[in-house]
Amino acid sequence: CSDLPFDIIVLSNPFSNELSLNLKTTVAAKISMSIYDVLGQEAKRVYDNDILEGETTKLTVNTDELAQSIYFLSGYVNNEPFTVKLIKAD
Repeated sequence: CSDLPFDIIVLSNPFSNELSLNLKTTVAAKISMSIYDVLGQEAKRVYDNDILEGETTKLTVNTDELAQSIYFLSGYVNNEPFTVKLIKAD
């Protein structure tokens, strides 16, 4: 995500019951972000057109309902797409 005015730092990958992230934005940014399974189906919505104000946001996402598998954290920041591969382990 280095070409965008934000960085996503995954603090726990593989993860188990919680996914920990740091989102750093240098400017106000509109963000949509979800976790998708390997079939491309949305497994969990994290942000839905929310605004982050040029700051670091620490985020913990409860993932109890997700099965052990490979997932993708994907979405848009100011209409720019991003995707990060995730692994859920038990």
